[in-house]
Amino acid sequence: MRERIKNVMAELWGLPVQQIPDNASPDVLAQWDSIAHLQLLLALEMEFEVQFPSEEMGKLLSLDTLENHLAARVATA
Repeated sequence: MRERIKNVMAELWGLPVQQIPDNASPDVLAQWDSIAHLQLLLALEMEFEVQFPSEEMGKLLSLDTLENHLAARVATA
């Protein structure tokens, strides 16, 4: 799952997937600003066929939290 998320990030931000670190967050990646965050969430919703509740979107600010959240949502879908 982590690699799929990284692939979405890399494609969205025009980076080689190797440049997406395991500790990716807005503090680590300059490309991850507020607009890019919304674009990322929309791309992940499409990739994993899930929908993020709007009240949770602001909390999903790292690769770890995205992976954990998606793993839980995909497992229950």
